[in-house]
Amino acid sequence: MKTKSQSLMLKLYLLATALSIFIVYGLFRYGVLMPNTIRVDLDFREAPESFQAQSPAAIAGGDKVSWPEIRSGFHRRFLLYPEINSDIRFGLIYRLGEERNLIEGLEPLSGRAYKIQVKMDKSGQLHVDQCSLPCWLR
Repeated sequence: MKTKSQSLMLKLYLLATALSIFIVYGLFRYGVLMPNTIRVDLDFREAPESFQAQSPAAIAGGDKVSWPEIRSGFHRRFLLYPEINSDIRFGLIYRLGEERNLIEGLEPLSGRAYKIQVKMDKSGQLHVDQCSLPCWLR
């Protein structure tokens, strides 16, 4: 039979374990424990119907994610993990017909995880926002 003090100790132990897991998850999620993480949000949901980019690739320091094309309605969120001693600036390369285009992020703070959002509005204008994590870009 457990005493009240043993029962209380068990509850405190379980609470401390749950809290530790929550804290570690938060540190990973916001890039504190993984400083070279880049959270990318590509949003072309409002792009003009005629927009069609061929061979797009999101690149940062040796890590790359690509697709056959980006059209109106396209939306992806993903992570890039650039190599530690590399240029961790984000770049999005794509073709519109024969024209090659490059969208670059700002120079990030060294050793900091960051989030970048590339969004096209209804007029076809691209907007790029970037912030060090934790941040609250929508």
